[in-house]
Amino acid sequence: MSGFRHSIHTGLFAVRTIVAVIGLSLAAMSCARSPQVVDLAPELTGPPGNIEGPRTVELSVRDDRSSKVIGSRGGLYAATSTITTENDISPGLTELLSQKLEQQGFTIVSPGSGGEVKLRVELQKLTYALGGSVLTEVTLSASVGVTCTKGGDTLTSRYGTNHKEEFASAPDEKKNSELINMVLGKSLDQMLGDKELRDFMSK
Repeated sequence: MSGFRHSIHTGLFAVRTIVAVIGLSLAAMSCARSPQVVDLAPELTGPPGNIEGPRTVELSVRDDRSSKVIGSRGGLYAATSTITTENDISPGLTELLSQKLEQQGFTIVSPGSGGEVKLRVELQKLTYALGGSVLTEVTLSASVGVTCTKGGDTLTSRYGTNHKEEFASAPDEKKNSELINMVLGKSLDQMLGDKELRDFMSK
C-alpha cells in the first residue's frame, strides 16, 4: 500500500511541475513584446492664423535625429522590442504641414523653385521611455527646429513638448502610436501658431 501512495504522490508532483513550466512559459511570452514601427501622422489642430498677403514658400522637411529608434516597448527582451519610425518621414510630414500653411494663406512650392520664403523644418528629437514600479509610466518628448529665410534675413526657432502619463500596464501598439503622434503634433502646432514666425514669413 505504501508503494501505491508513493506512485500517486510522484504523479501529482510531475503534473504540478508541468503546469508550473507551462505557466512560466506563458508568462515569458506575455512579457516579450514585438518591435513596432510608427507611422508619423499627427493631427495638427493649431489655429490657422490668416496672413496679410500671399507668399510662396519653399518647404523642406528632414529627419535630423541620429537614430530612427524612438525607444523600447520594454518586456522580457527590451533591447529588441524597439519602437522606430518609418524609413523616410519627410513626404508625410511635408504634406501635413503644406496643408496647414496653405490654410494660413501661403502657397507651397518645391525647394529650389524660387519661392519668396524658404522654410526648413527639422525633426530633432522624438523619444519614448518606460518606467515606474506599481504603475507603468510613459515619458515622451519631441522637438522640432525651424529655419526660415526671407531675403537676406533668417529666423531660427525651436518648439518642444514633454509628456508623462501612467498606465496600469504597458500600452499596446495603437496607444503608443497615439502618444508619439500627439507629442509631435503639439510641437508642430506650436510652430504653426507662432505669430513671430508667421509675421516674419508673411510681411
